[in-house]
Amino acid sequence: ERTGEPATPPGPAREHGLQPPAEIAVGLVLGGPDGAEHATGDLEGARRAAGEGLELATGAQFPYGAGLVHRLLGRIAHATGEFEEARRRLAEAHAVFMSIEAQHEVGRTELALAELAHAQGHDEACRMHTLSAHALFTRLGLPRYVERTQRLAASWGTPLPAVSGGVRS
Repeated sequence: ERTGEPATPPGPAREHGLQPPAEIAVGLVLGGPDGAEHATGDLEGARRAAGEGLELATGAQFPYGAGLVHRLLGRIAHATGEFEEARRRLAEAHAVFMSIEAQHEVGRTELALAELAHAQGHDEACRMHTLSAHALFTRLGLPRYVERTQRLAASWGTPLPAVSGGVRS
């Protein structure tokens, strides 16, 4: 019997025929920890929903989705001060993205690793991850991400090399 409500709420997951838990997972991945907290009301709820999303992505043999969820779980762990769990999850995301040659996502994960290293006061690791992200985004021709990396590096006091084409790091 139909109640007039759609079986799946509107949103990106619905466009792909996914059910409500997947809708939550997609929202979490797209929104990061802040979006996750907003979608579920708390970071622990976000972590549970992301765990469901990881099961879905893994079960569907969708490594790109699994990488996104691992990165989200890493960012949630970072937000809750679980730095070793954050590092482990971000390293897993990095490995997944490397294995499928998703260079843009490798760069985004390098930035998440840089943010984590900065939060822990690991200046050299922060510098290395920032340089790696910057080099990837520059090589891929992604000016928005090059600029974001430059802004973060400047706020952290991490010098970056000059980029050809008049863009200064």
